[in-house]
Amino acid sequence: MDHFETHVLRRPRSSPHYILLDDLHTIERPNKRGNQDVGRWERLLTDVIAEHDERRIVFTALSRSAVRERFEETGVADVNGGPFGETRMLYPMGFSDFLKMRYRDIELAPSTERFDESAVRKALREAVETGDADRFVAEIEAQNGDAITDSSTVRREIANYCTSGGMLTLRIAGDDVSIDEEQFVDIIRGRDDVDFESHQRELLMGFRNDLLHATTNLGGVKDALGLERFCALTAHEHPTGDVRFDELTDVLNVDRRTLRDKYLSALSRLHLLSAAQEYDNQRPRKLRFYLRDPGITNAFCRNDLNDVLRREPGLDEALAKAVAFDHTVRLSNELNHPHDPKRGVVKFWVGSKGAVDFVPKIRGTPVPILWSHNRALDELQMSRYTPDFDALREFLKSDAYESERDRVDEQMYSPVTDTFTKQRRAYVQQDEYGGELSDDGKATFDGEPAFGIVVSNARSALDEGITVNTDDSKPIIQIPLWTYLRLE
Repeated sequence: MDHFETHVLRRPRSSPHYILLDDLHTIERPNKRGNQDVGRWERLLTDVIAEHDERRIVFTALSRSAVRERFEETGVADVNGGPFGETRMLYPMGFSDFLKMRYRDIELAPSTERFDESAVRKALREAVETGDADRFVAEIEAQNGDAITDSSTVRREIANYCTSGGMLTLRIAGDDVSIDEEQFVDIIRGRDDVDFESHQRELLMGFRNDLLHATTNLGGVKDALGLERFCALTAHEHPTGDVRFDELTDVLNVDRRTLRDKYLSALSRLHLLSAAQEYDNQRPRKLRFYLRDPGITNAFCRNDLNDVLRREPGLDEALAKAVAFDHTVRLSNELNHPHDPKRGVVKFWVGSKGAVDFVPKIRGTPVPILWSHNRALDELQMSRYTPDFDALREFLKSDAYESERDRVDEQMYSPVTDTFTKQRRAYVQQDEYGGELSDDGKATFDGEPAFGIVVSNARSALDEGITVNTDDSKPIIQIPLWTYLRLE
């Protein structure tokens, strides 16, 4: 940086400027004598900022929590008398951005004709806080009409995204392939002389390198191969239901604590694989887990678009459900404050007959979401055997929320610092927060749910759009999958 300012820019101590640093954690170089302050990236970063009052740094690191912990450990709360700055989550490309790459008209359309996801998210938050779903329904109906609305096109693009995901799509784009042209579909379909598997091999190579660096820098995990094996197992089995802890620990040859505190913690913080715990169960024996990017799943299994569409029974549903889970976690992170203990938490609930697949919380209030791959809301209402839909209705009538707890001193299976724990306690005690702090101050309870959601990829759901069932005291809203995925 000194060399650049002096010999390239030729203006030492220049006016306000920005410096972009990618993968800052890779410069870590601990002192051989054991002085941990030497070579730690947060110290180096602080020195760089302190040298120049008008210098601004934008950097990436492994995880948001790792950044926060480093600064709290070293007592670096502010620099030059001001706050150090803000941190943001960076995810692999989601479906909304993928759709914009595929159809440039979405971005070029007048602002009044574009899908405004921020307006819909705001309406969802207000609906949860007020207990009135009408505002959310009206907003999402108003926004749900832009250039791509026919169901065949929508389902095709969901299948395309479920094949390549975000990471692999960007790698293909990096090879001078226009994502908005048919050449991209030819590649992920493996047509003619196109070697889709070579792209997948490169993706897995980068994936392995990232895991190796992550285990070195996140700390606590020494077995990068074990993490990869867990991901590969998930990809090949693509479980969509409950898995017993004991079965998983036997297959991976680790104990439950290692599975939770090492494997799930590291993979969740890296947004590679995340688990859903059971709602209202403080001693769960089962969990659900999903690979967050479908491109990784298909790279492990060498699946292409043909496999997703018809060759592998059940594969399309498993991939779509994993994508829905991933985008639910993103939505939770987007809608909740960083100090909310329930931020990024998505659980599943087991009823007397079936289960509710996703239960995120918004400002302390649960929003039960049922995943329905092939049946729309009206069909679920009329069918006799609908155990999972019955579970959704049961959840809305139950008082499970009263005993549901989320710890304030833990995040993604890892303990958080005392400072962050205090910030979380203070946040949940605000009057407008839906949940409440437990008497011992160690956990937060949920508020009462106001409505439920059915996310469906059925063709009829795509044609019907947003519908509402008001048979019970609390409404159930149908949201087509492609609309739901655009909320994150």
